[in-house]
Amino acid sequence: MPLISCPDCKTAISDTASTCPKCGYQVTPEKIAEIKKEEAKFVVGCFTKIVKVSVALTGINLCIF
Repeated sequence: MPLISCPDCKTAISDTASTCPKCGYQVTPEKIAEIKKEEAKFVVGCFTKIVKVSVALTGINLCIF
């Protein structure tokens, strides 16, 4: 049971929930798909930045030695 963030209050909720237990936001299957897509973009974006920084730091280290 994966967790997603409630679009209204950002509380972690089940991806099978129909409402947020904290704020009562109505979560539709379409909204769940949209949230999952946005969260996947965020993870890929963060991973890409980490790889770029790692490569840049490795290049700097190779130039020093």
